[in-house]
Amino acid sequence: MTVDHDRLINLLNRLKLTNIRNKLDNLLDEAARKQLNLREAFLFLCEQEVSDKNQSRLRTGVVRAKFPYIRT
Repeated sequence: MTVDHDRLINLLNRLKLTNIRNKLDNLLDEAARKQLNLREAFLFLCEQEVSDKNQSRLRTGVVRAKFPYIRT
């Protein structure tokens, strides 16, 4: 890994953007495949982070509620 990559990982940790950090290479590859400009790529990364945090929040809520089963 390069110094820039390590710095980016450290900044993502500091900003608590763990979902972007964990999927960074895949997300950047997908943004490149879609030929997104910088603003679109940043929006894409932020949308992924928010989506992952929402899913995590919902999972945590279901576990805390101690529902006997999950209805689909």
